[in-house]
Amino acid sequence: MEKGLMFKGVLKKTLTVIGVIIIIMLVGFSIWTGWFFHLLGSGCTNGVLDSSNSPDQQYKVVIFGRNCGATTDFSTHVSVLTVNENTDKLSTGNILIIDSNNGQDSSKNREGGPVVISQWEGPKTLIITFNSKARSYQKVQRYKDIEIRYLTN
Repeated sequence: MEKGLMFKGVLKKTLTVIGVIIIIMLVGFSIWTGWFFHLLGSGCTNGVLDSSNSPDQQYKVVIFGRNCGATTDFSTHVSVLTVNENTDKLSTGNILIIDSNNGQDSSKNREGGPVVISQWEGPKTLIITFNSKARSYQKVQRYKDIEIRYLTN
């Protein structure tokens, strides 16, 4: 066999092995970083500010402050959960998310975000009150069979 053809065959096999090794390393690195960041979490912390059960004891409204670090504004989130759901697994609010709109809403709860007040008007009606200067990112009007009304002051 000619030296040139033999060299090309060895080179092709070597490059194939190197390519496979690189792919295995990339997949391994991707799995490791996914696991690592999963352990770290989102970098955000939540603090429950208030919680109250609906009159029929089926649901509860949970108001919580969320802090995601120095580069973001403090925010206030509101979630409606079934009465038995654990608040430890809250990530973001499922009905309301607001922040201070770069300080335009100067009200502050103990977690640093805008003040939000909730009140059940009946088993299927929830009233949420917050400052009109706050910026809302999410404002759901209905959650399951619950009507949600918003008042601003």
